[in-house]
Amino acid sequence: MTANDRTLHSVTVLNRAIHLGTITNAQLVTIAQRIINDQLLHYHIQGERIADGIVRMSVGRVVRHLLMRDDQQPFLPAPVRTALFNEITDAAIQETNVVYFQGDVSGVAAALNTYGVMLYHPDYPAFANAADVTQNESAVVLQVLAHIEGAFNSGEIDAMANIFYALAETGQMAPPNLTTHLKLVSSALELNVKRAPADDLLPRIRQRMWENVLALLDIALRDFRAYRSTQQYVHGLVKQRLANTLAIDGDIKI
Repeated sequence: MTANDRTLHSVTVLNRAIHLGTITNAQLVTIAQRIINDQLLHYHIQGERIADGIVRMSVGRVVRHLLMRDDQQPFLPAPVRTALFNEITDAAIQETNVVYFQGDVSGVAAALNTYGVMLYHPDYPAFANAADVTQNESAVVLQVLAHIEGAFNSGEIDAMANIFYALAETGQMAPPNLTTHLKLVSSALELNVKRAPADDLLPRIRQRMWENVLALLDIALRDFRAYRSTQQYVHGLVKQRLANTLAIDGDIKI
């Protein structure tokens, strides 16, 4: 096998073992500790090699299975779980691998998916030093968008929308606070567009990607009556952006 094939094969075998319960909890703790100690979620995270990106994505799959297993039957010691939360958050902030071909797996999508699974864990947030760790989901999303230099094509939109959807579904964030987080992202991106030179397209690209996230959230949040105010805010943004895009004056029904 090639190195990439070996990585994917190893992860498939490991994830299957976790799913079937053929690995003991002690072994799972060792695996989690190894991922933390060797910073495998950050494996050559600043590089551009596809093989390194595959390692990070593969480790992310293992981490997601570990967290889901720990959610169902807690086995991770609290310090290990906290350290894993820290690693997941830092990896999402630092990941830069985004692919621009439809369907390819990207490091950003994988990091955001892992972050989303973390949000569903009943012990999140539980950081050892909250002052040193980003718990502000809008800050994480803004950092991800700051790395974007082209259109999302590989599940990043779904993964990013799921972060805010998870906060609503788990009730971790009250509607006013969730709305505030969404406003922070929208306002920051709008300000970047206004400050950018006319020939700098990146701020507009990032804003457009965020608009796609909002369009998905507009639909997803309709299931939550308690978050009606947040959904109305999102719907208003989507409506206004569409009107601006189509250069339509007056009201538009969507």
